[in-house]
Amino acid sequence: MQIHETKSEFIASMLPFAKHVKKQSLIEFPLIDIQTGLSNLYNDISNNTYQPTIPRDYIIFNKGGNVARIVPTFEFTDYCAYFYCLNKLQDYICDIKDRTQGTFGGWRFSNPIKEIENFEDLLMLDTIQYFPAAAIDIRAWLNEWNEYTRKAYSVFLDYQSKFGEDFYVAIFDIANFYDNIKVDLLEKRLRHKIPNTLSNELDLLMYFLHYWNKPFDGYFSRHTGIPQDEVGDCSRQLANFYLREFDKRIFNLTQASGSSYIRFADDMAIFSNDKYTAEKHIFEASKILYKIGLNINVGKVHIMKASEYRIYQAFDIISCLSDDTTKENFNSAVREFFDYKMKKYAFRSDRVIKRIITLLVKKGINFLENELLEPTITSILDETILADSPDFRLSNVYKIMKELNREDYYITLLDSMIKKTFHNSFHYHLLKFYKNINRSDFNFDMLQSEIENRKLKFGFY
Repeated sequence: MQIHETKSEFIASMLPFAKHVKKQSLIEFPLIDIQTGLSNLYNDISNNTYQPTIPRDYIIFNKGGNVARIVPTFEFTDYCAYFYCLNKLQDYICDIKDRTQGTFGGWRFSNPIKEIENFEDLLMLDTIQYFPAAAIDIRAWLNEWNEYTRKAYSVFLDYQSKFGEDFYVAIFDIANFYDNIKVDLLEKRLRHKIPNTLSNELDLLMYFLHYWNKPFDGYFSRHTGIPQDEVGDCSRQLANFYLREFDKRIFNLTQASGSSYIRFADDMAIFSNDKYTAEKHIFEASKILYKIGLNINVGKVHIMKASEYRIYQAFDIISCLSDDTTKENFNSAVREFFDYKMKKYAFRSDRVIKRIITLLVKKGINFLENELLEPTITSILDETILADSPDFRLSNVYKIMKELNREDYYITLLDSMIKKTFHNSFHYHLLKFYKNINRSDFNFDMLQSEIENRKLKFGFY
């Protein structure tokens, strides 16, 4: 296919992304010359000889309840080919004119190197339930998530002003969202949206989407599912685009009944002034999603009273855990956190404790009152939290424990989790963390062996 840039222009435009992927991937690349790799990719695309190679590996994350989330990690050239296509097409895939009010999760790429420099200084990453470790634009992800949470709180306050506590919020998500996207339907919608001048780039994109998973698809073209890849943002753009028509339909339905609809990625919420209306909208949403091959995750549907939703989202606690919080407000929030736990409230406790970790790193352990120290440390060292922590959060906990002269206890705890933690994303992040602190008394071969034992084996059996 014809690439409109010269080879030098192509390499220059792709270089920031290529360096970012090489730096951020959890699985180290072999020694490669980036410019030579990009030059070869340019030739392959130009000569129509590019084809996706077998993923280097599949990282296994904990989706919840020890259900595996399988995340492929591609070869360098495949990451770059995927990014090249989406970068060319994103003006149409992320067209703001098509965005439905109250929906979030479909932002454009920017310069990945510039945005990633202060990754560990970003202070609200703790509120995000899941994001790829090597996302192209962390700040965009962060800004979009914050916009969503502010919107959710704003709608909540609006309904509270109108109905007091007499309204309902339905929260739900899509079961196996990325895995169930119909590739042919996605292509149909893309071809309807994208002009013929970019048909070559779209052809290349669809070729990649049909053949990226050869170890398990064999020689058959893939018709369902796009990769929830380690870099993440490319597939996120496509997934968000796939929901655009659904957004319009459900937004109009909810508006007609006086309800409100908001969405971040596949996490959705509908605010209604009575339970029946909320239930009806869930029913209608499930029918609309079925038409595009998707289903609501039945286990994640919750219809809550206003008071229950406020507690679930921990609005009152999180509002006291801002970057500029006072010591008094911080400790008041920590007390309320333990009060929620004592009363066995259903709430996003993981979100709160991750935020507490971030602020203790920033403010210092003396920011926490003495009477709250031990229960807080116990919560921070919860193995469920640690097992799902990226390496930067493992590092943050280490800083807290080091301030308390308890870093040896923390390291011993992490060591004890190696054998009993199922998903190897923990082991990959632990490996990165241990290398960052230059741990010299550790058998890295043993940790690598535990990673190997948990890998997804090629072939069906």
